[in-house]
Amino acid sequence: MGEQDAAEIIWSRQALNQKQRISDYFEYYAPAYCLKLMKAIYDAIHKMARHPHAYPPDGRKWNNNGTYRFLVVYSYRVSFRIVGNTCRIVGIRHVKQEAKMY
Repeated sequence: MGEQDAAEIIWSRQALNQKQRISDYFEYYAPAYCLKLMKAIYDAIHKMARHPHAYPPDGRKWNNNGTYRFLVVYSYRVSFRIVGNTCRIVGIRHVKQEAKMY
């Protein structure tokens, strides 16, 4: 499937804020790792956009009708929602953070 077949990626404000906090932390403490991590997250999200239904349903979403799914990159859980030809990134959390239902 070509890039033109990929779903549009939209970031929620919450996900952008979470990504920025992660980036700020690692930029201060481990700049080289920060670049590696952010690139890996973006690459995984763009790969996901070509086949979003290949990822498992997000069990942390209340009453999930199957449109909320997730992927894991370097111990970071990226939650997203599939709506038509759009994948909305709804959150990014470290897998060891307290699990929160949403």
